[in-house]
Amino acid sequence: VKGLQADPQLPFFIHWEVGADLHPSAGATGHVDLSRIEIAGVPERVADWLGAPIDQHFGGFEVDWVAPHGTPGIVAVTFSTPDGPVRI
Repeated sequence: VKGLQADPQLPFFIHWEVGADLHPSAGATGHVDLSRIEIAGVPERVADWLGAPIDQHFGGFEVDWVAPHGTPGIVAVTFSTPDGPVRI
């Protein structure tokens, strides 16, 4: 993860090595979904790093590329909830 700090538009992945009862989502209702992520960056750079093309609906959620010449990184994420969308 430390190597990705230089280019924060690149994703990193976490693998939990604990039982389901100790996972941080234990007890969650499952009624919240990631619906959109806004990334300041360049999709070609992320696609090259992942080794796969990036389209507007990557992984079941929308990806909106903004500020391609600004500071890279995640700008915001939007979650679908029973009470409507929540943008963080």
